[in-house]
Amino acid sequence: GYVDGQARVQLLNRTKTVVNIMKSPEDSVGLRFLMATANGALVVSEPTSALTLLRAGEHYIETSVQGLAAAVERFVRDEAARTAIVDRAATFLSEAGHLRHMVSRIVA
Repeated sequence: GYVDGQARVQLLNRTKTVVNIMKSPEDSVGLRFLMATANGALVVSEPTSALTLLRAGEHYIETSVQGLAAAVERFVRDEAARTAIVDRAATFLSEAGHLRHMVSRIVA
């Protein structure tokens, strides 16, 4: 179900991986990616055209719906690889105004 407020903070603080499944390819996923990254969680997503700044394989993992479970399993077994991707995403978003740009697109 839907989780918000303090319950969401507590859940995300314990989360290692967030699986992103969209209702449509145009879904706005920026806020979801920002919250996951800010809490140290790797995003594993089906393909999306909504992320123009973040790069699949470098800042998050992108795979078909059928490949989501295998991708999650891979990163459960390889904490160093999971952490490296999350760290790259967090660094990228904090540099050169990328975070500001992404947030402005979310609220626009």
